[in-house]
Amino acid sequence: MESTLLYHTACPRCRANGQDTRGNNLAVYSDGHQFCYSCKYVVRVNQVQRFKNKDLIVPLTKQISLPQDVEPSLPSHDRGWLEQKYEFNNSTILNNKILWSNDRELLIFPYFINGSLEGWQGRVFNQQEKIKRKWFSQGALNDIVYLVGKESPCIILTESIISAIKVSRFQQAMPIWGSNISPKKWVALSHVTDNVFIWLDPDKQKEAVIQAKTGRLYIDNVSVILSDRKPKDFSYEEIKQILDKHWYRDWET
Repeated sequence: MESTLLYHTACPRCRANGQDTRGNNLAVYSDGHQFCYSCKYVVRVNQVQRFKNKDLIVPLTKQISLPQDVEPSLPSHDRGWLEQKYEFNNSTILNNKILWSNDRELLIFPYFINGSLEGWQGRVFNQQEKIKRKWFSQGALNDIVYLVGKESPCIILTESIISAIKVSRFQQAMPIWGSNISPKKWVALSHVTDNVFIWLDPDKQKEAVIQAKTGRLYIDNVSVILSDRKPKDFSYEEIKQILDKHWYRDWET
């Protein structure tokens, strides 16, 4: 049976060397094997995790589930972080089903597709854990096509979910959780839109141009938005002005 990618997680070897700061270098597959494309660390299929009860063998698979203590009521400091830093109001928080796990101190963004939980990300607020990473992820995010906002003439691709949520006030958006867009995602997008903008963070502008070239193999109109700040760091009014300018400049003239 063909093995499929389940999700990405932190690579222990990369972490030991001070790398893999995003915690997503290690790919975990459905047959149990794991492989890091950065340092080539590998866990073979026949390597399993054993607990103290030696008769209990747990395969290296992982189901998508939210922490048991999640709740929609956010602590004041986390709600304030969203409100003050990114202009999220109560409606934005509720509409995107943003949750809080007190046990793990995670601000959680769940990704439901057709009512099914396909993955989630947690913004780390635990001070010790923040030293290691800012985000904790679960699910095969590289394979998820998660659209935010109402249907619109184009879809804006952003790196993060927070950027996607802000941009979606004006155009439908999709986080790609990084700078790479898989062929599977391009194929899926080609069935729902003819127009795509790629708006990545300033340090990924080269990657945005490369991804746009690949995207034009699947979709005719693929353009790039270059900016000196991350999309989420602009005000809503600035985002609207940037999108309007690029829409009329790139495709309406």
